[in-house]
Amino acid sequence: MKIHVVAEGRLEIPVARRLIAFCGHHCGKVYELRGAGNIGKTAVTYARLANAETAVLILTDLMDSGSPCAIAARSRYFGRRAAGLHPNALLRFAVNELESWLLADHENFSKLLGIRAGKISSQPDVLPDPKKYIADLARLSPQKAIKADLISASGRQGRLYIPKMEEFINESWDIKAAMRRSPSLKRCINRLRELHPVLP
Repeated sequence: MKIHVVAEGRLEIPVARRLIAFCGHHCGKVYELRGAGNIGKTAVTYARLANAETAVLILTDLMDSGSPCAIAARSRYFGRRAAGLHPNALLRFAVNELESWLLADHENFSKLLGIRAGKISSQPDVLPDPKKYIADLARLSPQKAIKADLISASGRQGRLYIPKMEEFINESWDIKAAMRRSPSLKRCINRLRELHPVLP
């Protein structure tokens, strides 16, 4: 099935593309909305693109939704209009943040940072601030280049953070391994698998 992607930010795009292909579908148009606020304002508009032939995957972070759980967040974004949307309109939340899904592949993520896999949380979905957690892990790395790429001098996100994460997603991220440690990722994949696959 063709699946359009509505992404909160830049990293959601390669993740969505990988997941769509992993589940036997192909990617349609991609819309980067640059922020959860824009997702909230336009989620219904994009969801209405879904029909029997085409699905829509709206991918965003739970922690930016201002809601305690995915069910409450869906209600906040769709409201009463949810009943009129096609079932192929998928609003999925990374819990608590997209980086949780990347950290769930702890073996490959540890190789990226040059640290032991055992230092990475076995429950990334419960981390309150996964981006900060990655910065803290990067400080443990013996690789000066990784520290410089991921963390700025002020302690914020480094200028090469996004390119490094994109490279990891496209070249190293093991989705099967990540599913075992991230329940929210597994739920997203299960929902994508419920859609009709691409016909040969």
